[in-house]
Amino acid sequence: MKILISLDALSDSSQRQIDGSDFDSYYSDQINDEPNNALIQIVRALGQEFELVVYTTMPEEWRAQIETWLIDNDVPIDDVLMRSGYGKNIECVVEMINSINAPIQAIITSDVREADVLREEFFVMEV
Repeated sequence: MKILISLDALSDSSQRQIDGSDFDSYYSDQINDEPNNALIQIVRALGQEFELVVYTTMPEEWRAQIETWLIDNDVPIDDVLMRSGYGKNIECVVEMINSINAPIQAIITSDVREADVLREEFFVMEV
């Protein structure tokens, strides 16, 4: 069984600001996000029992940076789900999650809107 974890829940992105539609600068600054160490400790324990999948609405072209951040912060993962384009919307998150062809035990997110929508179909832990 899988547990899905939002990248935004694992990190503190509060220092990043979108300047108009300059998503590239916003995404490139992700590498400097501070880790949510309390959650990462929980994720490490969950990784002993479950397959862990990190999801993000960042475009695929930022995969190497995200994987580097996860490795640098000792976050155990089995896979990363990413979107193919720019911007963020709940429909994109739902589409990514629905693309998984395996049972999902839980979803961990820090986004209240995501939690509200996903709670209709999944067990959601909002952090």
